[in-house]
Amino acid sequence: IITQVSNIVGLNTILIGKVLVWSVIRELGPLFAAKIIIARSASAIASELGSMKINKEITLLKIMGIDPLEYLIVPRIAGITISIVILTFYFQIISIVGGLILSSMFIDAPFLPHLKSIFSTLSIYEIGVSVLKSVVFGLTISTISCYHGFRVQSSIREIPIATERTRDLSLRSR
Repeated sequence: IITQVSNIVGLNTILIGKVLVWSVIRELGPLFAAKIIIARSASAIASELGSMKINKEITLLKIMGIDPLEYLIVPRIAGITISIVILTFYFQIISIVGGLILSSMFIDAPFLPHLKSIFSTLSIYEIGVSVLKSVVFGLTISTISCYHGFRVQSSIREIPIATERTRDLSLRSR
């Protein structure tokens, strides 16, 4: 992003800082974190819950007096949501700092002025938008995964179908 903007408008540190905040903080951070979680965990949650339903483990939890929603669903929803927020933060930091380091090495863009322009452009609103998107993505992905895992009824052959639906719907929901 830095090299593209530099080629178009020159080494305008304020504009580059604004473009980086708009693109990486607002858009790409939450989106890439959601894609990573979808690829890694959404299908796994659906297949695990589907397997537990087929093996009657959920029924056994009910018999023991344990609410399956509180024991199985709430931790997964909270875990996925928190994971996406933290992964978004890591992605944003690494991509901005890495981009600044590489651009300072290859196109002689000054590192510290660019870093200062990013921090001057970055506001609570930008961070709030990023966190809000991450939370919405986390809630959506985990809810879809848990829903399709719990929809498995009687056959082990339903588990791959549930995992495919989970991945497809999670990708469409972004």
